Amino acid sequence: MYPCIASAASKVLGLAVLSLASHSVVAEQTLPTGSSPPLRRSVSCIGWLKRPRSVAGQRRRKPAIKAQVIHFINKPMPGGLPKKTARALLDIEDRRMVPVIRDPAKVKEDADAVFYFPGCGSERLFSQVGLATQAMLYDLGAITVLPPGYLCCGYPQRASGDGPKGQQITTENRVLFHRIANTLNYLDIKTVIVSCGTCHDQLRDYQFDKIFPGCRLLDIHEYLLEKNVKLDGVSGVRIRRSIALAVDARQGQRRQFGQCRRARALACDSTLS
Repeated sequence: MYPCIASAASKVLGLAVLSLASHSVVAEQTLPTGSSPPLRRSVSCIGWLKRPRSVAGQRRRKPAIKAQVIHFINKPMPGGLPKKTARALLDIEDRRMVPVIRDPAKVKEDADAVFYFPGCGSERLFSQVGLATQAMLYDLGAITVLPPGYLCCGYPQRASGDGPKGQQITTENRVLFHRIANTLNYLDIKTVIVSCGTCHDQLRDYQFDKIFPGCRLLDIHEYLLEKNVKLDGVSGVRIRRSIALAVDARQGQRRQFGQCRRARALACDSTLS
């Protein structure tokens, strides 16, 4: 019995040394017939013996470059985008300036003063959305205050799992908005307007009631509805509450997903350390 085990062990050691010398992994070599199960388990745990990988357990290979290029061509980016942003068209790209847009012919003493946050999507990618929002506020006779320069709300960073970076952007923006509120306190801003759903989701954590006392956060469509702005010949059903419930549900799912990603990152860091 003992000579059989010694012979099997010597053969396994010989295979291991051979594999290390040739920088290859012994994947198909097996122990000789008659070796004891404990010896098989111990050799397998040490790593000298590699089981052949099954077809079902094979890892997915990265798609070839050709397949990726074809997929990108089948799903192109939207076309017909503006050549310039709304800020570039209005010549208000200077970060040292706080733009205030209003129509002197329509502004009254009791005119609404609103703070409009365009965000990345409505200002850089789909700048026609931001320009249309400003045009509607201008036509209604509102005094529209814009943040200086191009700003991101921090939602992309938070949604991708980079919570610290998203919190940093949020804090920097809040400090900037406090300075704007102190400088333009004579306007008495009571409404913060957004034209992007993800910006609305992120800005709910900005605590604007502490920046512009007594203000509220509204989407441009809600604001226009309050001002009784409608399209002729269009009828529909108000589903405002259903939309609000759906937004709350999505926000909870995104936060839970971000927490899971951060937990996995911490687990990987602790394992590597």
